[in-house]
Amino acid sequence: MVHVPYRGEGEAIRDLVAGETQMETGVASAFLPFIRSGQLRALCVNGPKRVPLLPEVPTAAEAGLADFDLPNWYALYAPRGVSDEITQRIYQAVVKVLALPEVHERLTELGLDSIGSSPGEMAAYLERQFRFWAPVVEASGVRLTR
Repeated sequence: MVHVPYRGEGEAIRDLVAGETQMETGVASAFLPFIRSGQLRALCVNGPKRVPLLPEVPTAAEAGLADFDLPNWYALYAPRGVSDEITQRIYQAVVKVLALPEVHERLTELGLDSIGSSPGEMAAYLERQFRFWAPVVEASGVRLTR
């Protein structure tokens, strides 16, 4: 495969539908109209469980890619140095919002799960991701420039 960088999901999906590219990964809700219209075919879900919006689409593991786990996720970040008190207040507010039935319903419509990880849980998740991806990036030869 050859990585083709895009500035946004919209441009990438446009080229995929037009046949300019052969595959893409992204959030299920972005692809849903094209899957439902028959313009695109979902091959697998990149996370550990099937997406309720696309129950017939297997996970990557079910499709034969046992070690492939690349779920999409979102997180809130703040500048380094924000106090623990402020971080906890933001976290508690987010937990309350995610518990609202209308928020849960809307996230479900978009094919998203509301997890609401604590700051510590998110930090641990990111550390696992960095450990997993660091050898991949190193093996690719990619070099960061500023």
